[in-house]
Amino acid sequence: MTAGRPLGPTDLKRLHRDWRRRVDLRLGLILDGVQNPYNLGSILRSAAAYRVEWVWLVPPTPGVDHVKVAKTALGSERLVRVEALEGSSGADAVRRAADAGFTTVAVELAEGAVPLFEIDLVEPRASSSGTRSGASTGTPWPPSTMSASCPSWARSAR
Repeated sequence: MTAGRPLGPTDLKRLHRDWRRRVDLRLGLILDGVQNPYNLGSILRSAAAYRVEWVWLVPPTPGVDHVKVAKTALGSERLVRVEALEGSSGADAVRRAADAGFTTVAVELAEGAVPLFEIDLVEPRASSSGTRSGASTGTPWPPSTMSASCPSWARSAR
């Protein structure tokens, strides 16, 4: 298998359009305290490719107008609805997601968390980064309907 060329803006647009036509899911994303603007741009690019409908940004996550976000988002921020919740907490974002018809899935390492691949994505879901304990904002989140984790497949030490 040979490596292909990087996708340009037109190729990304075609990729996103094709994905949207094939998938009929409602997904949202709550970003609580993503501080690196380059990471936010990459997350927005992936969110557009995976047809995320809404992205809620909780401080201190930078806004999409930040020059470093634009550098890695490559224009994909135009393909998702982004709401910056200035002066808000993760709990406010969870309530906004619920108002938009989403059930929140907290992605965290916590007791009772199920592997992310076991979550039923037929119903509208809003995935949240950060922690329900409010570590990034100091405000506890309302109880999420479910908690999921990304299992590590790394070989454990013996």
